Amino acid sequence: RGRRLSDDQIRGIVHLVSSSISQLTPENVTVIDNLGKMLAGSEDKSATAKVSSDQLDYQDKVERGLEKRVESMLEKVLGPGKAIARISCVFDFSRHEKTEEIFDPNGKVVRSEQVRKTISSKAEPGASGVPGVASNIASKKVETTEPEPNPPEKPEYQRQDRTVNYEIGKITSHTVEPLGRIEKLSVAVVIDGIRKLVKGEDDGEEWKYIPRTDEEMKKIEGIVKRSVNFDAERGDKIEVVNLPFEPTEPVSENEEPVENGWLSKMEAHKGYFRYAFLALFLIFAFLFVVRPLVRWLTANPSGGAEILKQLPMTVEEIERGYGENTRSLPYRDRALAMLTGEDGESTLSVAREWLAEN
Repeated sequence: RGRRLSDDQIRGIVHLVSSSISQLTPENVTVIDNLGKMLAGSEDKSATAKVSSDQLDYQDKVERGLEKRVESMLEKVLGPGKAIARISCVFDFSRHEKTEEIFDPNGKVVRSEQVRKTISSKAEPGASGVPGVASNIASKKVETTEPEPNPPEKPEYQRQDRTVNYEIGKITSHTVEPLGRIEKLSVAVVIDGIRKLVKGEDDGEEWKYIPRTDEEMKKIEGIVKRSVNFDAERGDKIEVVNLPFEPTEPVSENEEPVENGWLSKMEAHKGYFRYAFLALFLIFAFLFVVRPLVRWLTANPSGGAEILKQLPMTVEEIERGYGENTRSLPYRDRALAMLTGEDGESTLSVAREWLAEN
């Protein structure tokens, strides 16, 4: 009562119920508390609200973990309850992905090379004759039959092509930064001083508070920085101060002040312990006294008859044993003798008292 289930515990309950029933999905399981508040179900939270809640839970978990790390370390050195640490973190929950391609021009390598060479002994085809309009218009002159002189020979045709492909060095990297990266830390640590028992006024003794030296504070600050991965370039801040804590009364003169612990809690709830001890006593009495006695009586029903047999016989039993003759005097004397048994003196004294009264 008064406790709240964590989100992990609620999800565990949902999956436990859904896995115990065939074809039941976790989305169709609803969990509510005693006040009717919905803890899990189809209308639980929107996607954005759920992400924000998970981020806050993650931030609180990281901060409490760092605080516990610092306090547990300092308490080993300074003593229990001598250090208080509070840490605040700024997280970056945005998703970052980066792809890079880096080329190295100095690291080029020939991948392929192709050379093409063409050589021809014939002249390239082309137009002949005198250039101009006159050579293209018909003339009225009489054509002559004289042969034309041989034209001069043209040189050979030669052509060469070269193609070279280079492979340039390239580095491709794909980086995905994790969610919840710490951007900045703020650390505050309070350290208690030293208390020593010194002589006071009237030859009495009292506790005196002694602050810690600057050298001790610097060492403590350095230890705290390393324990939380302090980074000044990131913008982290830290403050370690020495302040006197609220003192408590010592148990005796030779003992240090005792902090409030489980003894004080037991003192505050001593009324409940009284009822608990009474209940335990009744349980043990029933288990080890009443129950064995009942078991013994039920297991030995003839035990009572054996006890009755050991008791002396009554007058009626004796008369019944002897029949009608018991009314005669000898038989009565014998019966009286059996009743008195070995305790004759007591019987005689009783008889004398009766006679004296009469």
